[in-house]
Amino acid sequence: ATQVGLINYVNPTRSTQDVVISILVSDAELLRAIGKTGRTAAEQAALEAKPDYDPEKSYQELFRSGRLQIGYQLEATKLGSLADGTYLPVGEYEMMVAIDAYDPKTHEKAVVNAQAPITVFIVESDQ
Repeated sequence: ATQVGLINYVNPTRSTQDVVISILVSDAELLRAIGKTGRTAAEQAALEAKPDYDPEKSYQELFRSGRLQIGYQLEATKLGSLADGTYLPVGEYEMMVAIDAYDPKTHEKAVVNAQAPITVFIVESDQ
């Protein structure tokens, strides 16, 4: 419940790119799990009025690492809150981890990046 968790992602020494790791949750998952997206009613209505809005493909970022240089590791994450300050309660959530690659010299963002589905379990804190 502290929103801190282990990820243990290593940017391999054989990599040619620095990376930034993000953890994303879809609006659809938020609605399923907690019944809201964390946006104001007006913000959500404006978003839903757009013809290309799809709650399955609309993501909110809960975590973004700094740049992980080649050979470095990200051990832990701390999930942020939704726009209204809500932290996700204890439960199981289907999320997405995004890996954005950057040239280590020019810092240009790579054209090809990666995304993978993950399951996040928020459990009671022992503290």
